[in-house]
Amino acid sequence: VVSSPDMVLTLNSWSVTWSARLQTALSIVKLLALALIIVPGMMLLAQGHTENFQDAFNRQSLVLDKLPLAFYAGMFAYSGWFQTSFVREELVRPERNIPLAVIVSVITVIVGYMLTNVSYYTVLGTQDVLASPAVAVSFVQRAFKSLISVVPVLVALSCFGTMNGGIFTFSRS
Repeated sequence: VVSSPDMVLTLNSWSVTWSARLQTALSIVKLLALALIIVPGMMLLAQGHTENFQDAFNRQSLVLDKLPLAFYAGMFAYSGWFQTSFVREELVRPERNIPLAVIVSVITVIVGYMLTNVSYYTVLGTQDVLASPAVAVSFVQRAFKSLISVVPVLVALSCFGTMNGGIFTFSRS
């Protein structure tokens, strides 16, 4: 039995072009998975489902000691900001394309995370999000009962893409 890391490592050793194509395809799948969450959440929000946002900015529950943990989780979730520099030798015009890639991708990640979280809270509410072992699965259970089996596959493909990106870039450091 061949494991996922072995498959990705073999693919990266065999063809850089195919690894890059796989990364592009898996990035598109990841964005489509996020669209499955963002679009219905924004549609419900536009229809006036704002009941889960009552007292959303209540200062009584504000704790600043969790702020560094939130920043660390955000940096861990988006590691592309430093992975780009590992492949600089393979880029055309890196002095232009590295800053451009970082700026565009960071903005994309910020907007994506904000819209995804607003969608989660529009459909689920605070207590449901905190109690859920997998928020995306809980979201899909509530929003589309028929797509529940698709979410684990999309999450697995997303993880596979992260592993491919890591092996692709870290092997060049």
